[in-house]
Amino acid sequence: EIHNSIDLGRTERASKMGETVRLASEMLQALTDENLNDFDANINENWTIKKQYSPKISDDSLDKQMQFRRYAGTSSAKIRRDGGGGWI
Repeated sequence: EIHNSIDLGRTERASKMGETVRLASEMLQALTDENLNDFDANINENWTIKKQYSPKISDDSLDKQMQFRRYAGTSSAKIRRDGGGGWI
């Protein structure tokens, strides 16, 4: 359902997907290098990009939970089952 709701033109979608692939490569390198600071930064950047694909990727509840966790000191978080709900 989320993939069908992606509200981007072909060029913009390809650009976002390219950014996602780049980040995946950087995350792998950060883990290989045991550099968790870069890994955290990439996780957060990926989430920002992912939310641009569709308004169904996240909702106010998940965004508030992410903000709360960042305020509480969490450096990054992964949302599972994104799109219309999920958990952190």
